[in-house]
Amino acid sequence: MFGVPLRRLRLLFALVGVAEAALLPFLPIVLHDRGLSPAEIGAALSAAALMGFVAAPLWGYAADRRLGPRRALVVGALSAAVASVPLPFVSGFVALTGVVVALTAARSSIASLADALALEELSGTTRSDYGRVRLWMSIGWAIAACVWGLVLQTGTLHLMPVLYAGGLVGVAVAARGIGGVRVIHERAPRGARRAMLRGLGTFLLSLFLLYAAFSATFAFVAVRIAELGGGLFVIGVAAALQAVAEIPVMRATPRLSRAVGHRVLYVAGAFFVAAACVAWALVDDRLVIALVKLVAGVGFALVYIGSVLIVDDLVPPSLRGTGQGFAKAVSFGLAPIVGTLAGGAIYGHGGPRALFLVSAAAAICAGAVVWAAAARVRRADVSVAAGGAPVR
Repeated sequence: MFGVPLRRLRLLFALVGVAEAALLPFLPIVLHDRGLSPAEIGAALSAAALMGFVAAPLWGYAADRRLGPRRALVVGALSAAVASVPLPFVSGFVALTGVVVALTAARSSIASLADALALEELSGTTRSDYGRVRLWMSIGWAIAACVWGLVLQTGTLHLMPVLYAGGLVGVAVAARGIGGVRVIHERAPRGARRAMLRGLGTFLLSLFLLYAAFSATFAFVAVRIAELGGGLFVIGVAAALQAVAEIPVMRATPRLSRAVGHRVLYVAGAFFVAAACVAWALVDDRLVIALVKLVAGVGFALVYIGSVLIVDDLVPPSLRGTGQGFAKAVSFGLAPIVGTLAGGAIYGHGGPRALFLVSAAAAICAGAVVWAAAARVRRADVSVAAGGAPVR
């Protein structure tokens, strides 16, 4: 079905998953191991998220106007590999926060630029097949999270930056093999970026709510497992279970998207995330908490694929990288600032149950925002079909 360029894209996405699986599941544990309290972990991750919020759109704009998504991804991956080197050698809240912030400034581009590359290759009628490319990131993540968890548990946490940097070098090499020509779009018309942001406004609000909940739970599910006696291997398996659940869902998203639309995928995913949060609030067994990651994985797959396609619907091709950058800036930048900071405070003062229930409520609100917006669009379509004026 896929030609050589798309096989290279699948390899690229798999390697991104391998690299990110060495960092994201274990970074909160590294900070916890260095003596940071839950509130300090939340503050450090929030500061990093603030940098991601600023950096991701800038990377996207550089890809659209200067470098092209392929070259920008290479530069970002190599920069993140270099930024991860000091992590084993620093301690204390200020120093650790500084390293994590610098690392986030570089790695904030990786997901959005990989998405932009995939959407360039899939432009036209095959765009709904994006999920079948993105699933390879989940495959890479699922395998690597188990392997890295075992390696780190039998070895030392100091190996984490080495594994991450090695994975990013692989990402850079794979990205260089995709497309021989820099794709630089013509400058967008005057005012196009303001119009894009107006069109994205409601959806970005929903992304903010949902990913604030997701970020809080992602950081502190690992801490909760550790508190209940689970080791790094259990934490790695929990992260892998989420990716395992994502794979068949992402494979089915082309068919699901054509049947029900991108917005329905996204709303359904938000409610799966809420269900996972409620389950985490009610159980105190580390293995059950890990198994609930299967439910979270279904939700994340539907949300991620739905959100990428919705954003691509709402922005012009000349601003594709910028649009995906703004979405990732909210999802993995602004939302985690609130999610991890508030999550650390709630976890420290109210306990895990309070954190997970608040996260569930935020996920439900996120789904409701998009559902209400979709209902307005449907009413407008009906009005236009009946010969009336569109409903705003």
